[in-house]
Amino acid sequence: MRIHHLQPAKWLSPWSALAMAMVALNLANLSVYAQEQVQDTQEQPRETVDPDPLRLKGQGGQALYDSAMYQLQLIAQKQREREANVRKSSQLPFVSDILQIINEPSFRHDALARSSSVDAKLQLAVTLLEEAASVHSHDDALFALADMNFYAKYNHPRNYTAAFQYYSTLASRTGNATAQQHLGFMYATGIGNAVERDQAKALIYHTFASFGGDVGASLTLGYRYLMGIGTEQSCADALYYYREVADKVMEHYREGPPGGPPLRLTKLPIWDDKGGLFGSKASSMTSSKKQDGVSLDEILHMYHTKAENRKDPQAQIVLGQIYYQGSSVGTSIVQRNMKAAFKFFSMVTKQFFPDNDDTNAPELQPQEAKLAGKAAGMLGRMYRRGDGVQPSLEKAKMWFMRGTQLDDPASANSLGEMLYTGALGKQDLVNARVLFKQAAELEYDEAQVNLATLYFNTGEMTDEAMALLKAASHKKNLRAMYMLANIYSSEVSNQQSCVLAVTYYKMMVERGDWLYSTFDEAYHAYMRDDYDSAVLYYMLAAEKGFELAQSNVAWLLDDQPSLFNRVRNVTDDMDNQAAQEHALIYWTRAANQNNVEARVKMGDCYYHGIGTSVDYEKAASCYQVAAEMERSSLAMWNLGWMYENGIGTVRDFHLAKRWYDSSLHYNREAYLVVKLSLIKLHARYYWNYFFGRDVGRPLSSGDDADSSEDEQFTSWTAWWTKAIKKKNNEIQRKVMDDNRPEWDIGDEGEHLARQYDRHRRQNEIDEEDSLYEGGNGIDDEDYSEEDELVESLMILALCVLVGWLVYVRQFRFQNPMPAAAPAPAPEDDEDDR
Repeated sequence: MRIHHLQPAKWLSPWSALAMAMVALNLANLSVYAQEQVQDTQEQPRETVDPDPLRLKGQGGQALYDSAMYQLQLIAQKQREREANVRKSSQLPFVSDILQIINEPSFRHDALARSSSVDAKLQLAVTLLEEAASVHSHDDALFALADMNFYAKYNHPRNYTAAFQYYSTLASRTGNATAQQHLGFMYATGIGNAVERDQAKALIYHTFASFGGDVGASLTLGYRYLMGIGTEQSCADALYYYREVADKVMEHYREGPPGGPPLRLTKLPIWDDKGGLFGSKASSMTSSKKQDGVSLDEILHMYHTKAENRKDPQAQIVLGQIYYQGSSVGTSIVQRNMKAAFKFFSMVTKQFFPDNDDTNAPELQPQEAKLAGKAAGMLGRMYRRGDGVQPSLEKAKMWFMRGTQLDDPASANSLGEMLYTGALGKQDLVNARVLFKQAAELEYDEAQVNLATLYFNTGEMTDEAMALLKAASHKKNLRAMYMLANIYSSEVSNQQSCVLAVTYYKMMVERGDWLYSTFDEAYHAYMRDDYDSAVLYYMLAAEKGFELAQSNVAWLLDDQPSLFNRVRNVTDDMDNQAAQEHALIYWTRAANQNNVEARVKMGDCYYHGIGTSVDYEKAASCYQVAAEMERSSLAMWNLGWMYENGIGTVRDFHLAKRWYDSSLHYNREAYLVVKLSLIKLHARYYWNYFFGRDVGRPLSSGDDADSSEDEQFTSWTAWWTKAIKKKNNEIQRKVMDDNRPEWDIGDEGEHLARQYDRHRRQNEIDEEDSLYEGGNGIDDEDYSEEDELVESLMILALCVLVGWLVYVRQFRFQNPMPAAAPAPAPEDDEDDR
């Protein structure tokens, strides 16, 4: 390297000094980073690829399979290292840029060499697996090839046709349940264009997979029988499969630590960061990534400042809970961090408790006692479960006793559980019951379930036990939902009990989805911009009945229609009809599971003919359900517009005004849009009135044309309140345990059960043959685009005329006529003189 000697400068400006300091700092970081890279390289042995894979041909299928999996593990290791380096270099962007600029030729060469090495390993692994599968009939090799082609694992090109062949061979040869489940999924969706969609075959393969023990297949069957997809609707069959899945979920729950495994954080609406399905301010189902312009990172920074610098116990508790449970807003996730959680909970306890094993709680103010009790209960839970610390029942007992004295319900319940199970050496049912009741009175859901269990076991107070379970189920408690489902399922002769049992089972298995969910894979694929994989994983969850996955798939297909061409292996990017059809299918399924914005999207599809033929009547029906039963402001505005124009329904200016007013009532952000719509509505109403056309009731009238405006509003309010009375009552009773939208069962699930049936009947769609049936819902004489254009132009001309007249009037006032000249004096008449 040629070194140029620079002449020393006579003086340095402040900017030059600052620049040199920044360069020196980055070079220092560069040196550390380079040393880490050299150390990592020295620690990793150089790997070579056998250039002659035929050398292994004489060995058995297991040896070929083991050698292939070794090569694939090397590829996976390289992928993990590359991702780690990307994360590391992203912390030093300036340093990584310098590295790439200085060593550009070698950088490119090394990258190419790594890529070639991975490709060589992948080709070798595929060759070995194909040899093991075809020559030695090795089932694991066949399964590995199928998964590589289906999921694009190890950078293998995705090939659904090849995957179908491998899964089909494996299923026919061994009856592998997972292979049968994948075949059922491919027949259900037609993904990859490997096979034509065939719901009958999909049902058969899922049934065989379920009998073989595949939990995901059982969940799919439960959903299909519940909704009548590809088969007759059958509550009894749905109950059978959902109960089968629920039993396995509860078994997994009980095998985990006390309180069960943590719930997933990745079950997120991916459209949330876009402002919702309809954009900012228009969507009701969104928890924006930013609240009042403040990001999640900024909020965390604020709490860290309060917790660490100001020693604020409230901030310490909040951070401890965030890091213990994990948190998500939009598509941003705060991962669980047990060490950080323990740190912040300990910061609280050090402020209020003595540094010894004394179980007596100090005298504290009410707010301080609440915070201290919460922190004590969380530390006890961590010691009991071994979350980030060495498990210790003695320390757990100490913290639980401290928390119980400060009226912390979680501490009282956990201490009661330890007494009930005899974890402390001796079972004490009497004191356990006292502690459960103490925590249940504070509405702690785990204590409510434990106390209800005691009541059922002793055969006393069964009515109170049911009330406790229902209260806990409102907080999405898994055990409560499972117990209620078991109770209702014992009354199979009662159709309503069957529906309630299925509802509780469905809620339970979708919340505790540890055994079969693909949300983690879908979320991570979406975050790394691998939308092909994201669609696949969300479709897998959607077929199992997850409403959130269904809306995510529909949104992705709406947002990027070309995705479906790649998923279906279609080369014509201009052919988006299939994507639109599938988007409508998933919007429909999500709408039938109480997603109000999916219902509006469904109406939009029928109105614009997206994925189906134009059908204004069906569009109006969708908007009607979303407006009346689910209180969608956007659906209300759409209904108002359709009533105003007589599209999909009879023209009714009076009802149009009602819906416009209701839209504004439920969404104040729509003020300008609604007011402009009302101005236009009044103009059209009076235009038609002046020309003698039938305009129906006056805009300002209620049922009685002579009633005052207040009476009209009262009449309308009474009508509206009656229509949604049950919905309002449910919302008032609803107790939320988190900020994410989840299933709400209301009164024992009756509301949700009825909505399933009503939504399915009103918006039933034949996913195979009837996507293009149905007319436009109106006659030509009711609506004509030419008439609408002429009418709009005349209204516009009238507005211009009125504006001109107002302008002329103002101009005349501002510029009065000049005063007239005085008349000349009359001449004297001679006779007068």
